Amino acid sequence: MKYLFVCFFVLFSEYESFSIVIAEAWATGTPVISTSVGIASNMNKELGIQVQSKNLESLKNAMLSIIEDKIVFDSSQIIRKAKEFGSEAILKKWEKLIEKHVG
Repeated sequence: MKYLFVCFFVLFSEYESFSIVIAEAWATGTPVISTSVGIASNMNKELGIQVQSKNLESLKNAMLSIIEDKIVFDSSQIIRKAKEFGSEAILKKWEKLIEKHVG
């Protein structure tokens, strides 16, 4: 018997400030299906699928695209993107911001 294992994260929100859960999903190499909120507002197609808010048909079609292998994602590429939100990367951004404004 063959089993199908499909993994993706769904965030079907109308509003999110940053949406840390998306960065956490990416850190595990998991593609995301999300509305245009938080860090998913500029999400490229290598990281997941963006769907329309309140549009269940859009959500259904995105889920089926992954389940039926119409769209396949590279988990290592997704993990690389997640590193932009890791502690080291964020610390460097804070240091640059502090240097710019404090000296």
